[in-house]
Amino acid sequence: SVERVPAVYATVRRTEILRPETVTYRDTPPVVRTVHETVVVRPAESRWVSSRNLRGQERRCRVVTPAVTRTIARTVVVRPGSRIPVVQPAVVRDYAVPVLVQPAGERKILHPAIVEHVPRTVVLRPAVDRIIDHPPVVGIERRHVLMRSGAEHWVRSRW
Repeated sequence: SVERVPAVYATVRRTEILRPETVTYRDTPPVVRTVHETVVVRPAESRWVSSRNLRGQERRCRVVTPAVTRTIARTVVVRPGSRIPVVQPAVVRDYAVPVLVQPAGERKILHPAIVEHVPRTVVLRPAVDRIIDHPPVVGIERRHVLMRSGAEHWVRSRW
């Protein structure tokens, strides 16, 4: 007989990329600060000045002129600007796909012939006509007799 064997399938997990990973760059502005600095425009100096008093005598005095300064505002870069990469991860989708592992088929099942021992009475030696009449000798003969021929038949699958 022939047994039908169903196909065997397995499920395989696949990943599909819907959108690839992208990298964009974000610019950050530089960090600046205003620094006020006092700068000497003209340094202080001292000189001797001659003058005459009421009596007409010459007199010398030391005259100090102060320094001339100005406050200047200056912009200083504390931290320079930079480009920061911004990574956007890929968008993926997982899905299952059935895959054929073993195709459907048939499997033959052999059933052997059934043999039994059947006892039956047979004549081993026929009766003979002689002076002495002997009855026939009877014995039991054992033989293999075919009860049913081998066959093929359908068997339910265990799968």
